Amino acid sequence: MNNKDDNCDTSVLSDDIFTLKGEEFFRVIRPLIGEVACNILEIQMIDSAENFLNTNDIFDIFKYDSDDIDAIKSKSCFKMKDGQYIVRTGVLNNMTYLKTVLKKKFEEQHIFLNNLQKEKIYELINRNPILQSLIAWYSRNEFANNDINKNHSFMLSFIDTITKNIVKQKQNYRYDDSMKDFAVVLYTLGGKQVYEFVRINIIGALPNLTTLKKLISSTDAILTEGRFCFDALQQYLDSVKTNSFVGFVTKLSNGVPIPDYYQTDSFEELQFWFNNIEKSNLLNIHMFQPIPQLNRANAPASFLMSAYGVDSTSTAIEILHRWIYIFNNCSKSQIRIIGFSTDGDNKYMRAMRLMCGFFGHLLNLQPYEHPDAFQIKTAYWSVEINAHMLLYLILLVKENQLPKEALHIYLFNSQSCESMFRNTRSLSGAFSTIVNFTVADFLGRSKKLSILNKIKCQQQDNEYDKRLFFPTHHKHKNDNSLVAQEKLDDVYTLDVEQIVFNSYKMALSLIEPLNIISVLKEYHLLNLNSLSKYTFNHLNTRSTIKAKTSSNSELAIDYYEDDEDEEDDDDYLDHNEIISNSDEDSESLNESFDDDEENLEIMKNDFNGINIRDKINMEQENCYFKIKINGVVKYMHKQTACWILTEENGKVSTDRLSRVMQTNKK
Repeated sequence: MNNKDDNCDTSVLSDDIFTLKGEEFFRVIRPLIGEVACNILEIQMIDSAENFLNTNDIFDIFKYDSDDIDAIKSKSCFKMKDGQYIVRTGVLNNMTYLKTVLKKKFEEQHIFLNNLQKEKIYELINRNPILQSLIAWYSRNEFANNDINKNHSFMLSFIDTITKNIVKQKQNYRYDDSMKDFAVVLYTLGGKQVYEFVRINIIGALPNLTTLKKLISSTDAILTEGRFCFDALQQYLDSVKTNSFVGFVTKLSNGVPIPDYYQTDSFEELQFWFNNIEKSNLLNIHMFQPIPQLNRANAPASFLMSAYGVDSTSTAIEILHRWIYIFNNCSKSQIRIIGFSTDGDNKYMRAMRLMCGFFGHLLNLQPYEHPDAFQIKTAYWSVEINAHMLLYLILLVKENQLPKEALHIYLFNSQSCESMFRNTRSLSGAFSTIVNFTVADFLGRSKKLSILNKIKCQQQDNEYDKRLFFPTHHKHKNDNSLVAQEKLDDVYTLDVEQIVFNSYKMALSLIEPLNIISVLKEYHLLNLNSLSKYTFNHLNTRSTIKAKTSSNSELAIDYYEDDEDEEDDDDYLDHNEIISNSDEDSESLNESFDDDEENLEIMKNDFNGINIRDKINMEQENCYFKIKINGVVKYMHKQTACWILTEENGKVSTDRLSRVMQTNKK
């Protein structure tokens, strides 16, 4: 019998040969290889095609001396005089033939299945034009240049995420870092309604809201009212968790806000605060604008360092202490502040004049005695103060006390604060009727903006795969463009005195039509030096302000650390949502209750829809007030207490001028 592959007829085997086992398998192969060969396989329990093909030596059994195989040995082998057994040629050929035909049958079926699979794929592609488009797009990207691939890298990740998740159970969905960043940005810019609309309709593309909020809360971008994030400024982000009550006017210590001041576990004390402590109607924020590094194309994004509610009673001296506090703590973190910028508020301009000694001075506080305590005030009090500070800045750069990158003057403004307020207002959803927001609202929204700015900076600076692109209006594409470095080098060759003198001559030419020069000549004031001395003496006599600080000692700030790890229910304060009562089993608190606690007498016995519970978990103890209602011990969530005690929500006009006028009336 010829055992060559070409002479094997696989039709002698049924198509289901590889699924047969036991007697069914032997029934098919017995006509091909005979009874003796079948007995050899059967006694070894080689009862399937797969088992047969995986056996290396079928006749290895004849090496052993056993009564069970003596009958098979005598039929299939020759016994030599020395006691050895030689397999008969026919039996050997039958086994070889069976192995050959099974292998060929397997190859044919494999080819057939592959062809069948390809036909199904082709048929599937022909029935679905979207697959044809995807194949064409992927094929084009294979031969595209690297720039095109970078632009499409996130799209590849987006499609890959959907196709992998859509065939899994929802609890097994997985998302890479680029998809997580995309989800956070979409939620921040579009709000909850937009995010849910996209997530529900594009299945498998975005994580659910629970997962997303865990991503946001795990990000180091939490801001506590009144706390300056100096360590966060060094790392650019910091993680601080608080359970304080937000919305009252922040207490100041020498002008510096005391963080986490309003903390209590007493409902009576909270009620006293609501009745006697003024609610903050203004919000004060401190933005930090880094100067660009060498060879950087754009200015880095500003950083929200602190935010807290205030009223209009702060003084210029308190503002000075606050600036000194910020400067000193930044210096401890190896951060050099070269200037403060504000808007045109009178108290801030008075503080600027006092600090820089421009027609004003402090009687018992010398801020310049502190090393490296230079501060620039690029405000709009007058052209003079800005000109003097700009000249001072240029001289510091020329003397190599500051890097030349400090000459990006356009960064010295308060627009980062205005931009923060605009962006925070823009986070109101399409269905929101509330234009203004509380301090708690701002802290929550600023957290989202901090994460958004972090993602923007990462996507802008790093040339890695799966990059996200953000829309930019054509008018603002060059807003953050920096002055070329070679132009900044010109400052080292400037003759400052000559420039000032040329400016003075230009000023004289401008006022010549006003017939003022003749008056200056009459009083011998046409010379630059004499006119400067006269102007300085005149302003120093009539426009000088003086102020005295309460203490020269270093500022002592009391920090109230909060070890509370409780995660508040999302958007409770933002939308005044009423949290439903939970019926889940929880461990009851067995602490004794003070009989002197206030007992609330009310007609209502059913508290469905209000977060008032009969018992709570021990780990949630700090999140609830322990009160008596109609003589029965209850636990009221602190957010619910704030909602109950809030009688009205103060609102101010969306127009800035009207807002200032409205604030001044209070």
